[in-house]
Amino acid sequence: ELAAQTLTATVLFMDIRGFTSIAESLPTQQLLPWLNQYFETMTDCIMNHGGMVDKYIGDAIMAVFGAPVPRTTPEEVKADAIAALNASLEMHERLKSLNRHLEQQGLPTIKFGVGIHTGPLIGGTVGNRHRLNYSLFGDTVNIAARLETMTKALPDNAPFRVLISADTYDYAN
Repeated sequence: ELAAQTLTATVLFMDIRGFTSIAESLPTQQLLPWLNQYFETMTDCIMNHGGMVDKYIGDAIMAVFGAPVPRTTPEEVKADAIAALNASLEMHERLKSLNRHLEQQGLPTIKFGVGIHTGPLIGGTVGNRHRLNYSLFGDTVNIAARLETMTKALPDNAPFRVLISADTYDYAN
């Protein structure tokens, strides 16, 4: 059990575009293996850059760079912001090969959006004696989720489907 603590971290939200219609059209026995291939590929990208998946929310992924161990220097926070950006770039690259693999299997290909924000948040163990898990809370989480939603407005030909906050940009520079 980890006590609640305030920390500065970078939160990455990503979500599959059009998941509801894909879920309605794929047979039940194909949906979860399809989704788990995606989760495995994207989770590898997150972990390759030192991030941690906080949770899967339906077809969305919430990840954090800079938790559960608090960062104590601006350089460490900067490194986390850069790591999240690098993870998102790797996700775009890995999605290309995943989509080729899915297409060969006759399965739907995937498009996603990513939102990234760096700032203060609260992390700690939540739940009860029946079920506990570590989670993150605060405006930093909400802003990352809103940025991800805003990627829906990006043009179809955008090379990257990522929006970052000014705070993340400032930390990464």
